Amino acid sequence: MFTGIVTEIGNILAIEDMGDRRVTISCAMDPAKIAIGASIACSGVCLTVVDKGGVAGEGWFAVDVSGETVKRTAPERWTVGAPLNLEPALRLGDELGGHIVTGHVDAVGEVVSVKQVGASWQYVVSAPRELAPYIAAKGSITVDGVSLTVNEVAGGRFAVITLGACGLVLLRGLTGLLNSRLLTWFFRAIQPRVGKVFAELKINQLHQFPLPSADQFEAVNRRLGPGVDKMLALVPKLRAARSESERATLQNAVTATDQQMDALVYELYGLTPEEIQLVEGGA
Repeated sequence: MFTGIVTEIGNILAIEDMGDRRVTISCAMDPAKIAIGASIACSGVCLTVVDKGGVAGEGWFAVDVSGETVKRTAPERWTVGAPLNLEPALRLGDELGGHIVTGHVDAVGEVVSVKQVGASWQYVVSAPRELAPYIAAKGSITVDGVSLTVNEVAGGRFAVITLGACGLVLLRGLTGLLNSRLLTWFFRAIQPRVGKVFAELKINQLHQFPLPSADQFEAVNRRLGPGVDKMLALVPKLRAARSESERATLQNAVTATDQQMDALVYELYGLTPEEIQLVEGGA
């Protein structure tokens, strides 16, 4: 059993065909505290740990994903580099901060619209006909492993509200923005910290960065998402590299991907060559 309160985001490092799919997932959890046979919710799907390794902060675990699980979840979920919302199983005495989640997926929905509501974001999701009668306004629902409250229901669609700009389908695009040279330059300008590699970002200052509007965020996610996925796949490999030549090759790939994403961010914000030069010189 789970609560729908995500504790971290891992990413798929490798997939092997062993009848079922043997999926290896990165995690910050201490592998020494993960038992073989333990249950971990991976973007809402309850899966059993069959192998593990690494150290706390740079660990990994492996699970077997059956054809039935693949069929009942989003098809792009099980690809190398894909991010997964992780939550270890609820233990007796743990706080039940969300709602009771079984980890058995009922259906795959489709996000049909995204709208900014004050400082939050409203997602309207289309649910399959057979599931719709069981979704009630003010009830709880788990989407991608996240415990959410149903805001409203209309026909075969329901709406949920997430706090902040890092909602369900936007996380990859937002990650690309947050790791860009443009954002680093911006926050250095308003919060300079001498002697630090990165600007010190305070959460209450994030709203000062001109984030794209809700209707633009889908385009941002499409443009930056693949680069974020590639980076999520490259970085763990770079950390695990054993030879200098392998590290150099992977580091070159990371640098090239980083530069490509920066170029996309400059394009999204319409920066001129002179402005790009200013950012590149000060980031």
